[in-house]
Amino acid sequence: MDTPSPPSFRADAGGGRFELVTALAHAVELGASDIHLKAGHHPRMRLHGELAPLSGDLEPLTPRETEQILHRVASASKIKTFEWTSPGSDDTV
Repeated sequence: MDTPSPPSFRADAGGGRFELVTALAHAVELGASDIHLKAGHHPRMRLHGELAPLSGDLEPLTPRETEQILHRVASASKIKTFEWTSPGSDDTV
């Protein structure tokens, strides 16, 4: 059985490539407590209580990319809850 590849998504044309596993490893290495992914925004991490850019060369994630990441990492019940509570809001998972 093939092992699925880590989630990798291309940000807007010409931008940097976002790779979830690499982003998480980078955040852990720097001592970040979490990462923040939101459509239309650059990927960020919480470092020493403050939000900071995850990388200077990453473009904002598109809504499609953000949804693809969510579907790769969250359970179906969490996705359903998120979709039910979040239309048009700024809620994050």
